[in-house]
Amino acid sequence: MAEQQTPNKKLPRIRGTNFTSMEVNLISRRVVEELGLLRGKFGPDITADAKNKMWAKITDEVNALGVSYRKLSTVKTKFRNLTRDAKEKFTYERKERNKTGGGPAPKPISMAEENIINAMKDTSSFKGIDGGMETSVGISHQDTCNSRHSQDSITSDQMFTVEPISPVPALNAFPTCQTVDDLPSSVESIWIRRLEQVHQRNEELALSSATVHASLPVPVPAQKQTCTQQPPKPSESMQKKKTKRTVDDVYELQCLVLESDLKRNELQMELFQRQMQFYNMMIQKKTIDSENMILDALLNTEA
Repeated sequence: MAEQQTPNKKLPRIRGTNFTSMEVNLISRRVVEELGLLRGKFGPDITADAKNKMWAKITDEVNALGVSYRKLSTVKTKFRNLTRDAKEKFTYERKERNKTGGGPAPKPISMAEENIINAMKDTSSFKGIDGGMETSVGISHQDTCNSRHSQDSITSDQMFTVEPISPVPALNAFPTCQTVDDLPSSVESIWIRRLEQVHQRNEELALSSATVHASLPVPVPAQKQTCTQQPPKPSESMQKKKTKRTVDDVYELQCLVLESDLKRNELQMELFQRQMQFYNMMIQKKTIDSENMILDALLNTEA
């Protein structure tokens, strides 16, 4: 008989533990410190052996934390993913900076990603090639600024984009046309966006309050006696509008409550005193009855 061939069962994949924030911060800090060696061009001082030794050293430092055993390839992949996430957040922040605000809040930047952004924000992998353009963004604000400063003749058909002036003085300190080199830091851009959102919300509240005042009923002036139409009566909601309580009103209510409590306590004390008097009378009556019984018994014995 031919031997029955059993299908090869796939072994379950052993999933490693997630990186902790302590490990991620250590990888980010050490790689940024040795960025010149790990990302530098090959030369007499920068060799593949030197790079591998530095990666092995960083891996040993990560394993020394005692969280889990990490391979060299795992540490490299983790730093590559950190760099990718940091670049996405940096690019999104730079793209949203020229907009009017609104929409969902941006994802917070972690400490490890902030270290990578500060170290690599001036590189071509983050800011792109000079004169280039993001394909997903379209015509950028930088192109508009470059068109303003061009030496070509400007016709009347050309359109100009003017950046709105923010009411916050701190926002007007930045020039209208910003290059990639003089962009504000990530922390400053976050504060700028927050201030713009607050200003936009204040404008929306002002518009909503104006519409509410405009929608209120306007009283009609009194007409002549010959006109049979009567002026409209105020709405029930306006008639039943409650007056606001002041501090004096609250104080008076508190005084009334305290006075009622005091009267109740006085009545309870008076009731208690009467109960004590009744109790004493009952005791006296019992003693008198017992004395009379004793006297009767003595008289009966003498007789």
